Amino acid sequence: MRRVSTRDQVSRMARSRWLFASVALLLVFGALVLAGHDRPALAAASDGATEAISVTGTGGFGNLDSQEPAISADGRFVAFATRSGLDPLDAGNDNSNNQELDVYVRDTVRHTTTYLSRGHAGSDGPDAPPVDVASDGPSASPSMSADGRYVAFETEADNIAEGAYEGFGHTVVVCDRGPAHSDGSYGTGCVYTSLRPDEDGDDETSPHLSANAGRVALLS
Repeated sequence: MRRVSTRDQVSRMARSRWLFASVALLLVFGALVLAGHDRPALAAASDGATEAISVTGTGGFGNLDSQEPAISADGRFVAFATRSGLDPLDAGNDNSNNQELDVYVRDTVRHTTTYLSRGHAGSDGPDAPPVDVASDGPSASPSMSADGRYVAFETEADNIAEGAYEGFGHTVVVCDRGPAHSDGSYGTGCVYTSLRPDEDGDDETSPHLSANAGRVALLS
């Protein structure tokens, strides 16, 4: 269908088309500038640094293997199982003749390593807390809550928490490290809750904590 137009109408249409083309060109140019700006910004956000986690409190490497890391939501805390005695309390227990796994937590901000699967013996007095000792069985498969406060793991030790008996095999234990300090760190202490196996001695293994540690899934 043909349309009859006056010279003024043709001029206005030409100007409109030129204006549309100019705006489109500016938008494309702006998109290219933004895209070119984002690439180096994203690259600068991650420098690809790698940090050793299975180390002693002074940064020394263990001489045996480590495995099964579990990390907090913000990446500050990492729980892991290792055969290396990274704590003096555990060092004498884990040697070339006794390479049992134990569970530790590394604070990547304060650069501390905490021995979580430690055992407990009788106290020094009626009002004194139990004495920390090396565990008498292996522990592994740590799972951490989002804030790093709670750590669940399986253990064969019978001196970590009441209700965890070596004769029953694996027991799932949940460690509550208590409220965080003002700097976001946690102390070395731990309140343990044992999920005791069934009376027939079935193992409990592979715990997985929910983000708020309100629930724990496990194999039994």
